[in-house]
Amino acid sequence: MQCEATRTLMDIYAQCLAALIASCPDACVDALLDTSVQHSPHFDWVVAHIGGSFPDTIISRVLSCGLKDFCAHGDAATAGGDKRVPKLASVVGILGHLASRHGASIKRELLRMFHDGLAPGQHKATVPFLLQLALMSPPLLGTVAAELVDSLKPPVLNQLHQRFSPLPRDELDATVALLVRLICQTAAGAYRTLQFLLDTAMPASVITLPGLALHDGVREACDRLVAALLL
Repeated sequence: MQCEATRTLMDIYAQCLAALIASCPDACVDALLDTSVQHSPHFDWVVAHIGGSFPDTIISRVLSCGLKDFCAHGDAATAGGDKRVPKLASVVGILGHLASRHGASIKRELLRMFHDGLAPGQHKATVPFLLQLALMSPPLLGTVAAELVDSLKPPVLNQLHQRFSPLPRDELDATVALLVRLICQTAAGAYRTLQFLLDTAMPASVITLPGLALHDGVREACDRLVAALLL
């Protein structure tokens, strides 16, 4: 930003974006992401700097555009991560640059996206997309891990079971492997996560969680995760 020409160009672009983003936010952010993909990782900070002028909108739209790109690549997303989903690496890079000043906004948007993604009619790829983001960025995982675990009450757990139980066996196995990797990467809140898994895996005859009854499939899934972590 010490170069006056660069600073002027970025100021002009920020003003243009501010004028257009209310009417066509996805198109604006998509253009930014496309440019970022072409020049990543060297352009990620530029997008983050411009986005710092309206962080909530940029964070929301960057995640939205990243999800659309993730969905467009289908099975290649989980198979190759950022190598096969071009915008995914840029999404991680942009959020990483924004995190120092707007960490609370990022955490709020990630949690909102997670819970909204479980609602009926929402895209089924939302949770896998967020899991892939967390795998690619331990700082993003650390940002939301503790509050995410605290939010996993019986209604949410039952929604997760309903969403994932119809998946083919190979996809379920891949999801379990991904979750094990994420749990192993979790530093802050690791004890809370393990305690949650152990408590949830307990049979209903041993421990009953308050509120809505927990589906047996949820207990079995947590038991499977604990067993995989011990291997």
